Amino acid sequence: MENVKMCDRCLCPDGFGGHFCHQIIRGSQRNPDCGGLYQATRRWQEIRGEVHSFVNERGDFLFFPESCWWHVKAPIGHRLLVRLVHLESACSPACAYNNVELKTGPFEYTGYRFCCDSDLNRTLLTQDNHLVVGAYARIASTRFRVKFR
Repeated sequence: MENVKMCDRCLCPDGFGGHFCHQIIRGSQRNPDCGGLYQATRRWQEIRGEVHSFVNERGDFLFFPESCWWHVKAPIGHRLLVRLVHLESACSPACAYNNVELKTGPFEYTGYRFCCDSDLNRTLLTQDNHLVVGAYARIASTRFRVKFR
């Protein structure tokens, strides 16, 4: 998206970074080494991810969540199937504290957010050859496994 205040930089959707939003955004301050890029094949593969808030569960939470991002690419002309198969997260209305987000496109919008066991094993189809997976934690940690092909 165009940045009207700085024409040489774009305003990137969540999960994207760089001057022209062509890079995977790094993990947040407390999780700098998480995330990555995967290449999809015809076989099911798995992302195992976690993000930590380093805040205990005594009623405290972060206003801005800790986050981490993974991108999955398939060959041009192919779409991806994705399924959340494991989740350890704070289950809450609207997934307000912790969640896993599956962005199937278009990426400027929020994707499907999951935070409860009842959200597991739903299969989604991307709009094109790109999938973005995000994990957020305002309290404790979010751990997950996502399968894709």
